[in-house]
Amino acid sequence: MRRWWLPLCIVGAWLLLFVDLSLSIMATGLICAALGTLWMRRVFANAAWLPDSTPGGTLLGNVRPSLIVRRLFCLLLFIPVFMVKVLASGANIAHLALAPSMDFWPGIVKIKGRLPSLDHTTLLAYLITLTPGTLSLDYDEENDDLYVHWIDVTGYGDTDMDDRVTSGLRRWVRRLLG
Repeated sequence: MRRWWLPLCIVGAWLLLFVDLSLSIMATGLICAALGTLWMRRVFANAAWLPDSTPGGTLLGNVRPSLIVRRLFCLLLFIPVFMVKVLASGANIAHLALAPSMDFWPGIVKIKGRLPSLDHTTLLAYLITLTPGTLSLDYDEENDDLYVHWIDVTGYGDTDMDDRVTSGLRRWVRRLLG
């Protein structure tokens, strides 16, 4: 296996989640790690941010260590920011659900990707989907439009609609992926 460290990381994460060193838990973790590695090998085969897999290759491959440190630092800053966005959105959903009258209008919103690559747009779509009240539906690659189902489209067509849906995530995606 060319990338032996990937299944080891998956097994390590598995053991951290279950905190049980019984034989059945460890065997299940190894099987899941092996299947996950086999399933994802095409995705990770050409990823420039992963360590080089060629014999005699360096641990960091073609990626500068300063870039990796910068991305990790941005990730550490992003996690609490995203958690606050998720909690605020969850509180908004709870408020809408507990309100005595339905004063919101769910619908589909078209937002511009305005990101340099499809990887960036995919991460943006994932982050939007992880936020309560939103769901990324489709991406039109020709026009760089992302279609998102949003729980409250009141004021659709406003100039700040895009910012209300993405809530500043586009800027973080650019920082995280460079």
